[in-house]
Amino acid sequence: MPYPFGVIWPLAAGKARPDPGPLKDVKGNEVGSAWFTADSRSRAVWVEVYLTGHFTPGFHGMHVHEKGNCTVGAPKNPFTAAGGHLMPMDPRTGLPIGQLPSVLVRANGRGYTKFVLDTYTLDHLFGPDGTSIIVHSKSDNFANIPADRYRVCNGPKAPVPDEKTKATGDAGSQFACGVITRDEN
Repeated sequence: MPYPFGVIWPLAAGKARPDPGPLKDVKGNEVGSAWFTADSRSRAVWVEVYLTGHFTPGFHGMHVHEKGNCTVGAPKNPFTAAGGHLMPMDPRTGLPIGQLPSVLVRANGRGYTKFVLDTYTLDHLFGPDGTSIIVHSKSDNFANIPADRYRVCNGPKAPVPDEKTKATGDAGSQFACGVITRDEN
């Protein structure tokens, strides 16, 4: 069953934003929330994420995924119904446009981050299949592949990302998921 996650709310003076939707783990526990806010002045999207005490300390990778479906499926490989990372690749970074900064979780299991992105607009989030957010169990390497994972390419033997890094950022299992929904207020 998909869960509402992100709330889209245009920035406007004097307007309060609505409550966010939940982010849930494989057991259905609410483990966080987030807002996606359109900033029409700069054609950017503000993202604000709270994680509420169920995460291990350290950085956790986050991605926007290409389908708005948070069906758990197999508990050892959950949320695969959300599909891959939102594409296409950002020509400035060489990463999928669904790549998000990591969130730092403190010793108490709670985390918070707020950032602005100009790699996509809200229109990208509401295609025919919708989109979702995945928070991973580990940090994302942002295509900085560890030495034991390098694969040599043709020519000058330059290291290149292997398929696992391209697909996941080595961010570990998909720990929590939420479908991004549009606020209709």
